[in-house]
Amino acid sequence: MIKSPKTYAITIIFFLLFACQKENQKIDSTNEKQSEVQQFNKAIEQQPNNPQLLLQRAEYFYQNEAFNQAIDDLNKAIELAPENPSLYHILADVQMDAQQSFLAIKTLEDCATKFPGRVQTLLKLSEFQLITQQYEQSLATVQKILEKHPTHAEAFFMKGLIYKDQNKIQEAMDAFQTCVENDATIEDAWINLGQLHSLNGSELANQYFESAMGVSPN
Repeated sequence: MIKSPKTYAITIIFFLLFACQKENQKIDSTNEKQSEVQQFNKAIEQQPNNPQLLLQRAEYFYQNEAFNQAIDDLNKAIELAPENPSLYHILADVQMDAQQSFLAIKTLEDCATKFPGRVQTLLKLSEFQLITQQYEQSLATVQKILEKHPTHAEAFFMKGLIYKDQNKIQEAMDAFQTCVENDATIEDAWINLGQLHSLNGSELANQYFESAMGVSPN
């Protein structure tokens, strides 16, 4: 059916109105973001030595993928509160997302040096080393945990992930098995056991998946 000139006019008007609406929404969103940044800036001007305010602005920048600004704020926050290990962890996350993996690992290494033996830092360092396929370093980091905590379930879970990524199936299964023996509530360990056993067509696979469902029925 051929549209009448009137129909075309209505269509064009509708399109222009829709385009204007989208543009206005974009402008409103930009203005809103600028307003939020200005609020953070004003608060930090009033309390320049408050690391919590810098952290809040850094998290805002991070959520909006302004990675360099977030990194600057986090570095300043660490200078003000060097005894807070969580700041190092957040900085490493931002650096990793900003494709600065070398700096992210360096940040966690610095944190591990400053807070020796801190398990959560070592686990995160091992995870980042695994992401960058530094398998030997990742295993060595896990081993530091197991030397002091020989039954640490999350360390064995991490060990299983490292072996799995290297396609060392038996070593991975052994590590995940030890993990659930020490903490049966780690759902992902059961799932990984099920996945690895299913590769060989083992009937045990379903049992492991059922164990995972027992931990998290939903």
